[in-house]
Amino acid sequence: MSSLPVLILAYRRLDALKHVITALTGQEHGEIYVSSDAPKNSDEVEVNEVRIYLKSLLDQGIIDHLKLREKNLGISAAVTGGIDWFFQNEKMGLIIEDDIVLLEGTMHTISNIVPILLNSIDIYSINLRNEVPPNRLSHPFHLGRMSRLVSSHGWITSAIKWNQFRTDYRYVTRRQIFRGIPAEFGFWQKKAFIEALKRNKRLEQNLKQSWDLNWQAYVFAKLGKTIQLNQNFVDYIGYDNFSTHHTSQPRLKDRQASDIKVQLDDIIGDWDIYADKFRFKIGMRHSIPRYIVRKSRLNSLFKNIWNW
Repeated sequence: MSSLPVLILAYRRLDALKHVITALTGQEHGEIYVSSDAPKNSDEVEVNEVRIYLKSLLDQGIIDHLKLREKNLGISAAVTGGIDWFFQNEKMGLIIEDDIVLLEGTMHTISNIVPILLNSIDIYSINLRNEVPPNRLSHPFHLGRMSRLVSSHGWITSAIKWNQFRTDYRYVTRRQIFRGIPAEFGFWQKKAFIEALKRNKRLEQNLKQSWDLNWQAYVFAKLGKTIQLNQNFVDYIGYDNFSTHHTSQPRLKDRQASDIKVQLDDIIGDWDIYADKFRFKIGMRHSIPRYIVRKSRLNSLFKNIWNW
């Protein structure tokens, strides 16, 4: 499946988007879709520059489909709406944002893994960005591992899995989500996640809600799994002033693991509890005080301390 279709979610990063397009078109790929939200008043100049560039790509036949919103929907609605549009036309596809650069050979490697996702009821996505160091992996020589965690930085899913999420998430309860989070992650980490989810819901009013937190919550609730590649197959270049959620380097670093000879024979290990526990703990760091602060809605006072 080297002709895997690709959806690019673009907004106002013109220079980064050019890198993304160059890296993608240098590999085998299926049809390229691009979805872009309409500008806010403060972003109008940058967004219009991106739109001019995208229209030129469409005219040249470099991209195949372009959806330009006429009204700014905010990050959550714009992203989920773009993915909805993508899966109205495709059964399976790779989703990247305008700050995700595919490394050389990525499309060839993942084409051999996609059938596993297609044929498994409980696997919801394939994650291309690895943030866990080799010494925290149970089987670092395998191509990938099973995980309970999703990633929004280069991922593959199917129309069936995505449409299930879009239809069923409204009926998922917080109790189901809490029970679905593995006990190995720790009680307070689980509580911190639920509080983060509740805070994310409140952000819906000012169009700053994060869509991927809901996607993770749904996978937890359904006891779903993902395939997490042990090497990093993307270069995430989104740490700048244009970023909505990340303006500084994260606690978890991208892991190339280039010194390890990975067996590229489609070996996908079992659920790596230790790798997931490490990643979730870092993501939900300071869980007890973080839970208390979010419970009392004092987030703004501690934003600079914990880089929320």
